[in-house]
Amino acid sequence: MASADAGPPEPCNQECSICNELFKIPKILPCGHLLCHKCLLTLMKKQRKARCPLCQDVIVKSSDQQPESLEDVVSRFPTDLAMELAIEADRVLNKQHNCCVCEDVAATSMCLTCNDMLCQPCKKAHGKLSVSKHHTVEDLSKLTAEKLAANQSSPCSSHPEETARLFCSTHKECICFLCATSKHRNCSEVKEQGEKTEESKALLKQLTTRLTEGEADLDKAIDELDQHLHDTEKYAEAAISEIQEMNDELVAMVNENCSRLKEQVVNTRSDVREAVKEGRNTLLQRQTKLTTHRHVTERVEGTRNHQVVTAMSQTMEKHVDNLDFRTTLPDDAKAVSTFKFVKNSKAVAQIKQELAKLGDVKVMTARIKANKVDYVFHDNHGTGVTLSNNNRTASKSNDLVSGIVLSRDPLDINVLYEVHIDKWESGRGTYFRYDSMPVGVTTVSPDSLALAVWSGNMTWPAWICPSWTRCSGVVDDNNKVGAALHDLRENHRVGLALDSAHCLHLYVDGQDQGIAARGLTDPCYAMFDVVEKYEQITALPPTILGL
Repeated sequence: MASADAGPPEPCNQECSICNELFKIPKILPCGHLLCHKCLLTLMKKQRKARCPLCQDVIVKSSDQQPESLEDVVSRFPTDLAMELAIEADRVLNKQHNCCVCEDVAATSMCLTCNDMLCQPCKKAHGKLSVSKHHTVEDLSKLTAEKLAANQSSPCSSHPEETARLFCSTHKECICFLCATSKHRNCSEVKEQGEKTEESKALLKQLTTRLTEGEADLDKAIDELDQHLHDTEKYAEAAISEIQEMNDELVAMVNENCSRLKEQVVNTRSDVREAVKEGRNTLLQRQTKLTTHRHVTERVEGTRNHQVVTAMSQTMEKHVDNLDFRTTLPDDAKAVSTFKFVKNSKAVAQIKQELAKLGDVKVMTARIKANKVDYVFHDNHGTGVTLSNNNRTASKSNDLVSGIVLSRDPLDINVLYEVHIDKWESGRGTYFRYDSMPVGVTTVSPDSLALAVWSGNMTWPAWICPSWTRCSGVVDDNNKVGAALHDLRENHRVGLALDSAHCLHLYVDGQDQGIAARGLTDPCYAMFDVVEKYEQITALPPTILGL
């Protein structure tokens, strides 16, 4: 903030950024930078939508353009008279001057009152004359351009050779005494130039203060955005790490399950191999017996000895009858024909659904309003309430039962809106006086909402009291998340926030009291009832929760 003991203003560059020469009729652009009148005119002739060469801000917006010549447009820009004075002061000091009296002797001093250059002897004489002994005389070696510009007297607008001692507020002109008694004789307000200068300096000081405060507010808002960006980076890295950890855990589980299933397959394959091998050996043994007996019967069949044939046929018949011709095996010796891995498609689908629910990336943004992040009350408020502190503080203006205050902007998802109780009525009795603060939300814009005298006459989509809650007209006596609203005192905080599922949460002193209402629709405007003992509350900046 600017103060009376603030240092000298920062030196300004006196060269035009286009022609790189000292300013000639410096014009002040909407962005605050300066350009020569001629350079600005040339720039606007070349470019249809000319921009400042220093900050690239648009010089003349389309909505501001009037059907007039470019010369008129450029002339409407204000001229930086202070810059012209500074340039002229530099020119005067950088030039070699002779004494205005001796003429051929180099000047060593300058009278800032009458703008005369003086040598050393003339300086002494100047200081002894009755008309000039009180003048301010400075050595040229010590005189700065800033001091010279600051002490330049204003010439009369009609008589440039005369010093203006007065200012006409009617015509906004610096005038001399002669003009005051003639041309400006009937003007309503003619002041001493010094008085008008002090008024103007006071106004400039106010403007400087406003600009300084605005710069500080913007710095704060920029710092908040930088912090928001820093937090975003930090939370993003943490989220990526957590996601990777979750993924590694799931991959480990899947790999473990795959290893188990593969082990089952390997073990089953080994069992099948053993069973098949055992069954095959049994069948081979049977086949060998049949083959050997076939050889015997073939050999007997080829014998011509009738006695041998007869005897052996009966013998072989008994042997063959005792052989095992079965091609099947006993149950304990059967081989499993095949096995198959049966994929559980339903389980896979369920796993996919659960994976989709594992996490959700929530993006939370800080909203910049004007020059700061803010949450304020709307101008449309209930009867008996007054707003102050730029609509941040709500107070009961009379002895009514209650007064309703609404947020100016709708609630953001995962952003906590709070009010701070900074005045609590503790000196009165408690007979028939409530000591809780009902809160709620409405989906109707405050601009078009007709507010009742007190909140009990309103039908709110969501309404939170200590012993019950209401959502869309349905009262829930079992939902007592508002119990913490009972018997609050000064310096306590009450807040509301919506989560991503559009459930309304109640916060007291930063602690989540639980879900008070579900299924709310956008937009939702927070409502606070300045009821009974609670005479004054102040809105607090929103806090990002990350629900």
